[in-house]
Amino acid sequence: MDLREIHGFLSLTIILYVGFVALWLLYKYLRDQPLEGNFWGVIWTGEILLGVQTLLGIVQLIQGRVPREMIHLLYGFLVPMIWPATFSFTREQADKRKIMIWFLVTAFLFGISLRAYGTAKP
Repeated sequence: MDLREIHGFLSLTIILYVGFVALWLLYKYLRDQPLEGNFWGVIWTGEILLGVQTLLGIVQLIQGRVPREMIHLLYGFLVPMIWPATFSFTREQADKRKIMIWFLVTAFLFGISLRAYGTAKP
């Protein structure tokens, strides 16, 4: 398995992971449940996956592998910054509002991850 295949497999993993996190957040919002420690562990795990994915992309770029569409590079650099920015923004928010913001941002991250996958080389 070469680096490009690992990058592709990890991107599919991230899409599924972020999708499940978005659904979990919607569930928490509808059930009026707070964000607890296990949620932050899930976010950290996802952020590590996103960071590894970005590093793999940078290595491929250094090796001369350019994505089919250059917007893929923007997605690659934007995606790992979304959850930390959300954390910073929602620190002082009330729980119900915080959960909705996290859900909307995570749904957006899901869409961006899908789009990034679609702009990579086949």
